[in-house]
Amino acid sequence: MYVYIKSEPGLWTVGFYDPKGEWQPESDHSSKEKAAARVAYLNGEATPYSSIREISGDERMLSGPKDNGIGSTF
Repeated sequence: MYVYIKSEPGLWTVGFYDPKGEWQPESDHSSKEKAAARVAYLNGEATPYSSIREISGDERMLSGPKDNGIGSTF
């Protein structure tokens, strides 16, 4: 799985950790948004560049049952 890291001020590096845990860089980007778009592409996601945003921890948590539209909840 590809990820990005802030490798130095103003530079985000896209890459992955190999099975030995060593960082394997793939590309460098001048913004977090561009790095995130590259990560999405490399990981096979069809996320348009304009819809990428940072998700806070609260947004990742489920707040209870949700109606899935077919009479059931999850």
